[in-house]
Amino acid sequence: RGNVVVDNENYGKNIGIISDPGGQKNFAEYDLNLKTPGLFQLELRYAAQKSRPGQILMDGQMVIENAIAKTTGGWLPEHQQWHAEGLLRVADGKFTLRIESEPMMSHIDQIRLTPLKGDSNTLHNINDKIASLNRQLAEEQKAAPKPRMVMAVKEGKVKDVQLHVRGSHRELGETIPRGAPVGFGFNGIPKVPSGQSGRLQLAKWLTHPDHPLTARVMVNRVWRWHFGRGIVASPNNFGAMGQRPTHPGLLDHLSLKLIHSEWSLKSLHREILNSSTYRLASNIKDAVALERDPDNLLLWKRDMRRMEAEVFRDSLLQLSGRLNSTMDGGAMEVKSQDPSPVDLANNQKFYEKSDRRSVYLPVVRSNVYDLFTLLDFPNAAESVGNRVTTTVPTQALMMMNGKFLMNESRGIAKNWPAAPEKELASSLKQLYQAVLTRSPTPDELQWAARFLNDYSAEDNDTNMSESWSALCHTLVMSNDFIHVW
Repeated sequence: RGNVVVDNENYGKNIGIISDPGGQKNFAEYDLNLKTPGLFQLELRYAAQKSRPGQILMDGQMVIENAIAKTTGGWLPEHQQWHAEGLLRVADGKFTLRIESEPMMSHIDQIRLTPLKGDSNTLHNINDKIASLNRQLAEEQKAAPKPRMVMAVKEGKVKDVQLHVRGSHRELGETIPRGAPVGFGFNGIPKVPSGQSGRLQLAKWLTHPDHPLTARVMVNRVWRWHFGRGIVASPNNFGAMGQRPTHPGLLDHLSLKLIHSEWSLKSLHREILNSSTYRLASNIKDAVALERDPDNLLLWKRDMRRMEAEVFRDSLLQLSGRLNSTMDGGAMEVKSQDPSPVDLANNQKFYEKSDRRSVYLPVVRSNVYDLFTLLDFPNAAESVGNRVTTTVPTQALMMMNGKFLMNESRGIAKNWPAAPEKELASSLKQLYQAVLTRSPTPDELQWAARFLNDYSAEDNDTNMSESWSALCHTLVMSNDFIHVW
């Protein structure tokens, strides 16, 4: 029993973990009945990329103060390891073992009590020796040579290929020598030596400082993600059928900056984010500008735009305290090859429970996560330069009834426990600041207080927990939250 999450599905075969739902005093209790009393060594099998120390209690008394404090290198099944937490002296066979951890808990899989013979001093000496050997092992591992970070396959048989007439492999034309596309007005077309595939020459050609497209295309895509529209509004088409740049000089300036900074994207982001254009407000009132440039192509104000699906999900996880900012990690267990209806249901459960950033969620092309689909996640099978933004009834239904939104709203509400009436206004201001990054207006303050009172009275919510959850749910459904202003 306890207030932890039990997961028997997502962390490997025969592995069922207990962990935290996020941001609370976590505990799990076990009523044990041992046949014989005596001295036992307590071992826990858990995975932890970051240290999440806790404590062990017997019948309410602290027996191990610094428990489950080790790290194992990750959260996945291959990172599960046994750790000796300490010694328990059991006078009576029946007792309650309690594991506590705050505010997060490691992924605990198994508990083991091993009966021991001998005095405690001898056992402590053995544990000290084991700890010393573990430290020595860790030092040896640090001193080991680093593995190669990049591996490449060797080239196979090198040859030129024939032209596929109209794209058909059945209708072949003349043999085309290896090289690069022509027609860019760039004379750096590489000559490929015989016996080489040309991959290296193509890479050097693409990244040559005089190449007219590479830097411009990259800058345009970064600009598009910051402003919602690229300097060239057709990111996938810089040709005659694409759209002309609204600010060609700006595109060239930023492209040269990118090249001179040795292709540093961080430097490019900094240049854009520190600009006065990026810091413009969306509520600027300028009748002359509106008449001359109603579509804001010249960027005289900021365009209001909706969050992408991934940003929306990550923002909710961050607010609820559940976002796991761990980088990298092994493959996540979802079924992508010929998934059955049961597999698809399990995939859905995995997506809703996962606390990883959206960039790490696997994408099953035949069955994309419904939250992403409803918020206009692009076709995963092709390159998409501009995402469409739709407004359809199913989005509103998902916002109101989606399990993920409701769970994260409860997580947000836990940070705002019921406050005395004299402190209610202060709590509401903090909530608005956290969720909407602004203070509430006087009318919004009155509405929110009335909402809490009416909801608690109608739902008989004496401790106000559901009322605050409903208020948080309402705020994250609002345009103020899901749009970048």
